[in-house]
Amino acid sequence: MTRFGWVFRKILWYLNNNNLKSQRAWNEQYLNGDWDCLASELEECRFAAVRNSIDKHCNQKSKVLDVGCGAGLLLKNAKHSIFDQYIGIDISNVAIERARTNKKSNIKYICADMENYYSATKFDMIIFNESLYYSKNPHKLINRYVEFLNKGGYLIFSIFEAKNHLNLIRGLQKDFPAIETTRSNNKRGSWYCHVHKI
Repeated sequence: MTRFGWVFRKILWYLNNNNLKSQRAWNEQYLNGDWDCLASELEECRFAAVRNSIDKHCNQKSKVLDVGCGAGLLLKNAKHSIFDQYIGIDISNVAIERARTNKKSNIKYICADMENYYSATKFDMIIFNESLYYSKNPHKLINRYVEFLNKGGYLIFSIFEAKNHLNLIRGLQKDFPAIETTRSNNKRGSWYCHVHKI
């Protein structure tokens, strides 16, 4: 089995068993290189779908929060001038240290657990790029993060297509109808990038 295949099966196992990982487990996986596959060209199509949504719905005054930003790969090919401020949070301090190699003045990375992160800052866009599955209660989490959005702000979800995610997607659509959806495919599967205006 290739390393990519092993990581992919591991991700699906965690998603299917709703096994919520500790900071220590995330750090070990980043140190072991288990998430290095996300930097491959194969993943670019799903990152590009999220970046295109950022480009379309942000302006130079926008404040963006990326929940579960990992090593900061989403901004690898992004236009940093499209927003005023970007904050990425992730539970793994190993991932955050890697993300902090991006030294742009309008980008900040914080080690924080998405379950209890709090911000006094209001955002114009909040992104959950393949991170929502790891929440203990995704719907409750989203409702909490909506409080951090300015009126007319955007939620962006990138979600892997799997049977157990259909209920999550339906619930998001029911509570927050998508204004646009993009589907990305690669040999590992399909992802949906949903944009919701609040």
